[in-house]
Amino acid sequence: MFSPEFPDEVAKLCYDNFTKLPSKGKPQKNKEWTLLAAILMSTEYPKQSLKIVSLTTGTKCLGYSQLSDKGDIIFDSHAEILARRGLIKFLMYQMHEVLHKNDSEVLCYNEKEKKFNLKCGISFHLFVSHIPCGDAAIFLKNSETTMPPCLEEQIQSDSGESLPKKIKLDVTEVNDLNSIEVNSSSSCASIDIYRTGAKCVQGELQDPKGPGQNFHVTGVLRTKPGRGDPTWSMSCSDKIALWNICGIQGALLSCLLTKPIYLSSLIFGKCPFDTKAVQRAVIERLSDVTSLPSGYYLNKPTIHQSSLVFDYSKEILMKENSSIVPCPASIIWLNNPKLLEVSVNGKKQGVTKKNFNKPFSRISICKSILFEDFLEICTLLSEKSTGILIDAKDNLAYLEYKQMAKSYQDAKLAFWKVFDKWKRKPSHLQKFTLSCTKKVIN
Repeated sequence: MFSPEFPDEVAKLCYDNFTKLPSKGKPQKNKEWTLLAAILMSTEYPKQSLKIVSLTTGTKCLGYSQLSDKGDIIFDSHAEILARRGLIKFLMYQMHEVLHKNDSEVLCYNEKEKKFNLKCGISFHLFVSHIPCGDAAIFLKNSETTMPPCLEEQIQSDSGESLPKKIKLDVTEVNDLNSIEVNSSSSCASIDIYRTGAKCVQGELQDPKGPGQNFHVTGVLRTKPGRGDPTWSMSCSDKIALWNICGIQGALLSCLLTKPIYLSSLIFGKCPFDTKAVQRAVIERLSDVTSLPSGYYLNKPTIHQSSLVFDYSKEILMKENSSIVPCPASIIWLNNPKLLEVSVNGKKQGVTKKNFNKPFSRISICKSILFEDFLEICTLLSEKSTGILIDAKDNLAYLEYKQMAKSYQDAKLAFWKVFDKWKRKPSHLQKFTLSCTKKVIN
């Protein structure tokens, strides 16, 4: 299905689009780095095409003390998470187009089920300029070689930790991170692994933080690192794994779609990368998830790597400036509806302390605005036909509407049954309500 040129085609499309964006929100040259992610849509009919749906940057995640119970702040601003939120905005816009204009390139309305269908021949793909944080980022350095070469200098992990000094190992098997036999008295090559700043959740097996390949454990749930204030956001590896069970549409849209939407492929930019580590993190460790509701299954996207590197990647810029820091801003660009915003700490860049809690300070893909969009679609549906399951006039809380997506919630419970240490955010953060809805999704 995918040509050998597909990964580079995707990466070039994303990098070129980023280059054309205004400078606001981009990293300071030679001083800051960032991650880029995008959701792309491919179509088979009437002709083959590939276009970006959402494109985002970001590396930051808020600590627990910064979280809001109003749905007005984006907690997790890692690029992958923002790109998926952008896709949800895009799908809601397409639903609005169907109901308002009876026209959409992506969706059609199913009169029998009173829900929306994805049109035939449409697939979605996730591109990320770097391997996601968490389990997918843990693998042997030079793991595709028979004997990894000596490492002559220490580097910094993505959490800023200095790696331990090398030890000498006797290597009998390098294809499996957990099958290396260690003999500290041998004179064989030193072995080390790539690190992740994501921390093992409480109750899981913890990282031993020993030398070399004994620094991390694999296959466990992890949360994103925070500066002093712990975060409640799961690693990107864990979230992508969840998407491979529950779909990328989220709970609210599951109320409005006939079946979940899954990613067809994962594409990564040129960076330290190991296909087996990604497969382990987002597919293989899900094999014990069973008893999924109808329409849900273990999705197995194809995994690709591009030969093209992102100009603002940490690896490239560290060669010129070892003190480079992550960019504090996130860029959110959507193709349709047309949208370009810059976020800092989960709100619009430049918002003053005085206006921090005003509605206009919100980013258009935060929970409360997506909730407004959802309720508007429900209102339009109720005007279009009777017998729909969701009524926007009920004035229920955000969490209560999410719980109406019974099949989605059942799939998530099946996932959590296996991954029972998943760090769930307190329910009070999702119990906000809205007094009114917007007139037009934009």
